[in-house]
Amino acid sequence: ASNGRFYIPGEDFRRFNLSRQEIGKTEKNRNASELLSFETDRALRYYMKAGEILKKEKGSVFMPAAIYNIYLTLLLKIQKGNFDIINKVPKLNAFEKLEVLVKTMFTAL
Repeated sequence: ASNGRFYIPGEDFRRFNLSRQEIGKTEKNRNASELLSFETDRALRYYMKAGEILKKEKGSVFMPAAIYNIYLTLLLKIQKGNFDIINKVPKLNAFEKLEVLVKTMFTAL
């Protein structure tokens, strides 16, 4: 949000009675938290569907599975941090990325 980019549908802003300016403020906002919770839940549902598709794929799925697992881990970090993505930008450090990649190698999901 700090660079002016939003990947949230306008209808969702309206549904949660928020403006694009409000979502980028650093103070806590209940509507913003509810919106981000809603978006996270929606994204998790898509991730679960994608995970089921990846499990059914034949052949090498390491790269798609690695990307899937890295972004799923980031999404769960956002959720664990109570959706405060303004004051604490969710990132994976090198060790966390390596951990995800090693787990992916041994589980393929």
